[in-house]
Amino acid sequence: MEQIGFVFSIRLATDMFMGIFAGILADKIGRKRCIIMGNVLGATMYIFCGLATHWSHLVIPLILDSVAGCLISPSIMAMTAESIPKERGLQPSPQGASLQHLLL
Repeated sequence: MEQIGFVFSIRLATDMFMGIFAGILADKIGRKRCIIMGNVLGATMYIFCGLATHWSHLVIPLILDSVAGCLISPSIMAMTAESIPKERGLQPSPQGASLQHLLL
């Protein structure tokens, strides 16, 4: 079981590291390209995860899947923020509001 924790810890570290550079990359090459590259890479890595026969075979595909998610996330968030009219402003989601209510 600790092997699975190790694999997902590496994936989380990759998320933290790549999150910094993914937005910069999206600005340089374009949001649409980042979303397409992320989806293709992520789908390919899930195929490799399905073919894994040992836990160590999951390390590289899950790291690259994390990179794929980091490519997609900043572009989607920026596109969503741009689609909201400026006079409306950004409103919290019902899920976020309910979570804040529970925490306070």
